[in-house]
Amino acid sequence: MPARYYEPWRDWFDTQVAMRLRAGTTILDIGGGRCPSVPLSQRPTGTTYIGLDPDAKELTAAPAGSYDQTFVSRAEQRIPDLVDSVDLAISWQVFEHVASLESVLQNVHSYLVPGGVLVSLFSGRWSAFAVINRLLPFSVGIPLVSRIARRDPEVDPVFPACYDMCYHTVLKRLMSNWSQVEIVPLYRGASYFGFSRPLMRGYLLYENAIRFAKWNNGATHYLLVATR
Repeated sequence: MPARYYEPWRDWFDTQVAMRLRAGTTILDIGGGRCPSVPLSQRPTGTTYIGLDPDAKELTAAPAGSYDQTFVSRAEQRIPDLVDSVDLAISWQVFEHVASLESVLQNVHSYLVPGGVLVSLFSGRWSAFAVINRLLPFSVGIPLVSRIARRDPEVDPVFPACYDMCYHTVLKRLMSNWSQVEIVPLYRGASYFGFSRPLMRGYLLYENAIRFAKWNNGATHYLLVATR
């Protein structure tokens, strides 16, 4: 496997989040549900931690005390109470599931205070697994992903993915009104083909080629760090 596969998967995201944790910070966790992106033990003194998730059951399944405030809502729906109140918005593997990424980014921009930061990692629209996922009906795709990724649906459920506007070219356009934007394309999709060694090898040849060619629209994931 290429060297990039041996780097801890969450480190890119967690490092960016940790750099911005300060005492008294108000954090909005978008889609964290039962697994808040910043555990209680890692939060600075005076942190206000807000959960936004469309599924109330996911929020209540989180460890006790995980959220100081919760909103049961789709991220595409604007919440007036959050406007100009958030220092740090974070989202781990959620943006590929929203129906309108443009609406979500507009909402997050309005929630952040001037100088506030969004840190998000999400899957790319034109990755091989995303294309396959979109071609399959949800009733087939979700159980298949759970099996391939070895995820227990009771503990780590798989949700339908839309991949709306989740590729580099359009992301740059959507973020044009932010003061600073960094979009890091990542290439780590081989694990989805782990059930077949020949298929995984063939996929890695393809992935290495598009990475070398810097075809950023084909990235499997993106790390997005943006400042209002």
